[in-house]
Amino acid sequence: MSLLENLKNNLTNRLKLPLSKFEKGLLIYNPIFGIVYLFISELYSTITTKTKHIVILGSKGSGKTTLWSQLQGKILDLAPTPTDENKIESFKIKSNGRTVKVPATKDLGGSNDWVSSYESIINKDGTFIYYLVDLKNLHEPKMALEIRARLQKISNLIKEKKLIDCGCKLLLTNKKSYGQNLESKFGSPVKYVKEKLKMEKFKNLSIKIDDYMMPVELTDSADVDKIKDEITSK
Repeated sequence: MSLLENLKNNLTNRLKLPLSKFEKGLLIYNPIFGIVYLFISELYSTITTKTKHIVILGSKGSGKTTLWSQLQGKILDLAPTPTDENKIESFKIKSNGRTVKVPATKDLGGSNDWVSSYESIINKDGTFIYYLVDLKNLHEPKMALEIRARLQKISNLIKEKKLIDCGCKLLLTNKKSYGQNLESKFGSPVKYVKEKLKMEKFKNLSIKIDDYMMPVELTDSADVDKIKDEITSK
């Protein structure tokens, strides 16, 4: 695809996404200048955009599809249905003046049936994995064991495929509910997760986990913006 075709597609897609207050103001008060501004912005973005492979994994109901929707700027489904496998089309993330292109991938279901499909999406150098841990459900029997086994699986895949520059971060979801109902009993979310997962049981991980945990509320735009900032700054 030529640069002009890329630019045309990017500008068309950009107009479908939510506009900033500044962009809305330009288009309202000076439509021609507003279109020119968006054109130049997309031209610069098309030339300078980096590509980053993002994978989002986690247990059932942990918020994987919600996070994908937030990163894409889609309207949230307030009653999401359990995911089996959804195709994620390539899209762009913009934050703090930086743009990153996320190549097409898959949103996999959270049941054990889908763990064998991890290798179909963890297959590129530089892949960054967000593994979602639901703070509300971590107390359930065998949940910690399930998470440890899956993180070990991710680590093994990276080793076996000899992938380089890969990373992983645990997003501890439903922090608001945890703060209201469990924090007084178990302490901070990060402390709670470390104790539940028994970090010492991990062996020879190819990814760092201990210092890569962030409590989030996926319906909170401020938390989503932090994730976007992280992706575009890597």
